[in-house]
Amino acid sequence: MRSECHLAASTLKLILKRFPECTVSAAGDRGLRYVLYEDAVVPGNPFRPDKARKVEAFYWIFVDFPDFVLQRSACWPVLTLIRSKIIAQIPGGVSHVTRFLLNMFRPFSDGVVLPSTTTPCILRARFGGFLADLLGHKELMCSKGVSSAIHPCWNCANLAMRPNGNYRDGELTIACWDIDSFMKHTDESLFDMVDRLHDSVGRVSNGRVLELQTATGFNVCEAGLLRDKTLRDIYSPTNHHLRDWMHTVVGDGIANTETGLVLHAMRAHKISLAMVQDFLVGCKLPQMHGKVQRDWLKESRLKGNTMSSFAGIMLTVVPIVALFLDYFNVKEYCPAEVQSYELLHALTSLLRLSPSKVPAHISKMKGLIRSHQEAFVIAYGSEMLKPKAHQMHHVVDHIEYLGKCLSCFVTERKHREVKKSAINVFRHVESTTLRDMLNSQYQYMSSGHDLFTPQFLSNTRLQDVKVGGRTFRLSKGSAVCHVGELFAGDIVFMKTGIVMQIAAFWQEDDSDICIEGSALHAVADDVSVRSLTDVTTMFQRTVDICDACIYFSPSPGVVKISIPPHALILPTG
Repeated sequence: MRSECHLAASTLKLILKRFPECTVSAAGDRGLRYVLYEDAVVPGNPFRPDKARKVEAFYWIFVDFPDFVLQRSACWPVLTLIRSKIIAQIPGGVSHVTRFLLNMFRPFSDGVVLPSTTTPCILRARFGGFLADLLGHKELMCSKGVSSAIHPCWNCANLAMRPNGNYRDGELTIACWDIDSFMKHTDESLFDMVDRLHDSVGRVSNGRVLELQTATGFNVCEAGLLRDKTLRDIYSPTNHHLRDWMHTVVGDGIANTETGLVLHAMRAHKISLAMVQDFLVGCKLPQMHGKVQRDWLKESRLKGNTMSSFAGIMLTVVPIVALFLDYFNVKEYCPAEVQSYELLHALTSLLRLSPSKVPAHISKMKGLIRSHQEAFVIAYGSEMLKPKAHQMHHVVDHIEYLGKCLSCFVTERKHREVKKSAINVFRHVESTTLRDMLNSQYQYMSSGHDLFTPQFLSNTRLQDVKVGGRTFRLSKGSAVCHVGELFAGDIVFMKTGIVMQIAAFWQEDDSDICIEGSALHAVADDVSVRSLTDVTTMFQRTVDICDACIYFSPSPGVVKISIPPHALILPTG
């Protein structure tokens, strides 16, 4: 344990040294803000029936770090790993474990001196919240979850889900798109409700306690986080349980539901699934996303009124389906359904912006969420709404509270590293894997690994070129920048409206990377249709790229691109 603590302290020292802009916050009155993440990981065979190797993984990060750090899984330190079968034996489970983790971080509130530094550095930090999916928040709060509670939202006191439909005066359903109509819990009112629930045990019958649990949405759990009164000065249940947009939108979320519904709606107008699949395989993705697979939209994935698929795939399917709806003018047949899907596409596009850019557009996102939910109900009816439609309002609330837009995409990628490290470990799996993960991260940072720089060229097809007495690095392979990894051949949409096909990447010393490529001119004044033959060779900076584009070729020498909606609804510059 001592060696692990030393590694963790050394990592903190390197973090502050590498990102000096954070040092001011660390030494200031506010301090840095840390976020804890929790999820289950299964190294080896995930279908093993006994789940003996399943572990609960806890990661953390300072949200004040630059965007490129927050978006790279190697930059999230592993806090601890605990086998799930051990946690199952602890009263309160994950909720009880987090009490100890928060107490472990408590000294940062007053400031701690980092060891092993030539110049002492005082680090101050405060709790920013828990990042988890809805199941994770359910375990952290010891709540009953959406399916077992009358009042399923811990933020909205008057949101109700009554299967019999007998709603009381003042209660609202998930179909209500006006978030201002909901009565918001405060920390005090939520703590008071939970305390009164626990105080009722022994005073009323067991049957009445079960009724109260169903009504409040919380289970009786004396060992849980909500019952630790010593942590109430640093823990806010209404603000610190950060909804994750990945699981809310594309991880069996509202995008899965609406994609399934719009495919069914098109079938009613003789637009078959095979037609959409043919269009799908004709599209080209940015190379960082791989190749399109016809099976992404196969019949067996249409389960009822939803599309069963992984979140990463759905993130690609949404713009392709939106492109199909636009190109074939499906709005003529399904106007309400297409309008709703266009709003979903715009909302997803905004959420995909880098963490610090999203909060600047909170008001726009709130408007999109309201408009989308209203359009969805008009197109499909309120009975098709998922509870996650309501959670979307709180996704934006927590982005506004934190000042950053975090998602589980990066932490889900982190699971791969944990699995890789643990795959051949069979004794002391938690401590051995934890030491290996911390040591790897320490070595990465101390060696100045490229993953801890905002942009860099790949070593593939990289060469030094001298031009006019100056030396440049030229890559015809790929480069990593704020929109991800770009490859030669990709088509990108610039903030100025220029559409470029990349030919190569140039960089002088540590200056901004520039792309060399062909600017594709518009065909017949349609900004989404571009010529591959009528082009102008030019250079542009990668910092001016809005996003990489999905496209298809409707005719030889011409491409139609999916313009990222955020490029059209946000100001340029």
